Amino acid sequence: VAMLGICSFVEIAKSLAEDEPAARKRALLIGVGQYPHLPEALQLRGPLNDVRLLQQVLESRLNFATSEIALLTDDLPAESLPTRDNIVRELRRLGNEARKNDEILIYFSGHGTQQPDNPLSEADDAEADGMDEVLCARDVRKITVQNGREIPGGIVDDEIAVLLDAP
Repeated sequence: VAMLGICSFVEIAKSLAEDEPAARKRALLIGVGQYPHLPEALQLRGPLNDVRLLQQVLESRLNFATSEIALLTDDLPAESLPTRDNIVRELRRLGNEARKNDEILIYFSGHGTQQPDNPLSEADDAEADGMDEVLCARDVRKITVQNGREIPGGIVDDEIAVLLDAP
């Protein structure tokens, strides 16, 4: 009778383990070197190379499947350019598709900056220095009186947190 109890427990444990999806390694690699709305002095040469080299390392040494690596770079078609909309779309997709135990790498090579912390942000994280960190997407523009304190085309750290934590 004791043996039957152990076998049943082992079978149940195996069944539960089989129901849990295997962990995946997933990556979003973003490289922005071309900023059409910024002066020539602010264009970058290295981001595309950075992304390609990291992609090689992920595939050849860290066992990431090519199909699990999303790229947003300046040399790709419009739906894969590193624009604000495309980056937000891919962050949202990663957050929505993430499963327990997945390993997710998000890499950004390009300009970054800061802007005043938005107290009305969905993320509840008052910044000690009063500033939010901002990734500058390909379509970033300078702050003007019309757009106030926020950088057009920028992606604020609070927004990234909400996109990835929502699911």
